[in-house]
Amino acid sequence: MLRLCGELTDGTITWLAGPRTLAEHIVPTLSAGAGGQHREVIAGLPICVTDAPDEVRARAATNLAFFDSVPSYRTILDREGARTAADVAIIGDERHVERELTRLADAGATQVIANLSGVPTPEEHARTITLLGALSTHL
Repeated sequence: MLRLCGELTDGTITWLAGPRTLAEHIVPTLSAGAGGQHREVIAGLPICVTDAPDEVRARAATNLAFFDSVPSYRTILDREGARTAADVAIIGDERHVERELTRLADAGATQVIANLSGVPTPEEHARTITLLGALSTHL
């Protein structure tokens, strides 16, 4: 499908694919289908800015558990070396989240869709939106 996307579309949107999967599988396969031409790679991941990453990761594990057993997502998680979908979520303080977003960009993501559903508290949601807004012109 990625080769076909590279051939026929402007790119792809992923869900739960981290930097390893983007760099080693998605970007090269998409590019091969495009005859080496650039294609958009939009990476969708759960993101939360917090000072309590262990608590948030536990919430994420509960809220994302469905994806752990869906074969297509399980394949992505396995490529990433992740045990659960929560393992690929970007959860941490502002510096950590910024570093992980940079890793996604370095891996070939041209845009990021930050999914904030069901994971952050209202305060964490506000912090995440503030950071993403500040970074939107930098990454």
